[in-house]
Amino acid sequence: MPKYEYMVIEVPKLDDDWLLHSDTALSRLIYLSKVDKEKFERNKDEFYESMQELDSSGITAVLDMTKQIIVNSRRLGEEELEEIEGMVKEKEVRGMLSRLLGSTLEEGRIKGRLEGRLEEKRNDILEILEARFGDVPEDIKEAIGKISDLKKLSILVRKSVVARNIEEFRGFLEQ
Repeated sequence: MPKYEYMVIEVPKLDDDWLLHSDTALSRLIYLSKVDKEKFERNKDEFYESMQELDSSGITAVLDMTKQIIVNSRRLGEEELEEIEGMVKEKEVRGMLSRLLGSTLEEGRIKGRLEGRLEEKRNDILEILEARFGDVPEDIKEAIGKISDLKKLSILVRKSVVARNIEEFRGFLEQ
């Protein structure tokens, strides 16, 4: 049999600043249920700042309960609720953008690493050919520059080491 217990919170005895700067959504809810319209207006910026520290589920909980507080107590007006809703939506949009940008940045890093590896392989091939056969013809440089398959470039690195002359390498390149 479950044993239900409850905790009595003596709201009037709680310090407004402590409620505003505590780490929980519950403290923000209690703050909203306690303050009147004028006090909310005076501390509005500080309240919004403290809300930014909550995660999106905490903000949503505060918003839902704020609607109940407004309906039940009429301490805050519709205007204050709209301001809070606007702040929540702004944070959600920022969160979505940061997730989107985060994945885009990760894709960019992966793509950048691949490009770096491709360029490294291209340079290796050209350095080996130059060390073995002297100046590398432009058509070979251009053909190597167009290859974007890492596996093909790895094969060509090995072929540049075993080719007997530049013409034999050109044959490998055309395959």
